[in-house]
Amino acid sequence: RGVFLDGIEKVMRALIDEHVALGLIFLLYVLLAEMTVMNLLVGVLCEVVNVVASAEKEELMVQYVKSKLLKVLRQMDDDGDEQISKTEFVSMLEHVDACSALQEVGVDPVGLVDFADFIFEDEVDGDSDKQLTFPDFIELVMQFRGTNTATVRDIVDLRKFTRVVAVHLNDRITDLRKTQSNISRDVSRLGDNQQVMLQRFAGLQSTLHALSQHLELPPRQAGASGERGSV
Repeated sequence: RGVFLDGIEKVMRALIDEHVALGLIFLLYVLLAEMTVMNLLVGVLCEVVNVVASAEKEELMVQYVKSKLLKVLRQMDDDGDEQISKTEFVSMLEHVDACSALQEVGVDPVGLVDFADFIFEDEVDGDSDKQLTFPDFIELVMQFRGTNTATVRDIVDLRKFTRVVAVHLNDRITDLRKTQSNISRDVSRLGDNQQVMLQRFAGLQSTLHALSQHLELPPRQAGASGERGSV
């Protein structure tokens, strides 16, 4: 009754009839309780108003960014499908209006370029040719705001991205090892062919040397032929 003031006059009269000090203590209790409840209600109302105002401000800011980015996208989208590729994303970040809109919501356009591979990374095969719809693109961009805190979903996404990149790198390393093995085999074959060619060349030199010796006349046979001619 002292808090909600329900039939307070009966309690007050009974306490005063018992003793005046009890009535004064009860009156002080009523004042303190009422002030506490009033301050509590005022604090709750202020918190609700603050949350609603922040949500409305956030919604207006997101709508502003959407309109700006959609306008820039329509200027760059030749096919008109409103699908954003990695190339269109990088070109969009070079536009002044898009950069200013992102900065107003706390997104760093320069740092966002570094996350292009992550944004357009395909979770299945690891390729960076994935295209995003405009709503999905806006949702992803808003996750890169500097005021955002890390969540469990962010950790899970990071784990998925790390796993995809590790698998992709493992495949590349395997391909490089196969290429290295093929190159080593080709080099070995070239070495064997070189040895065969050197052996054939040495045999050809020996044959030419023997043939040249066979074609040359000995000195004695040349002198005898000269004497017969003079006679």
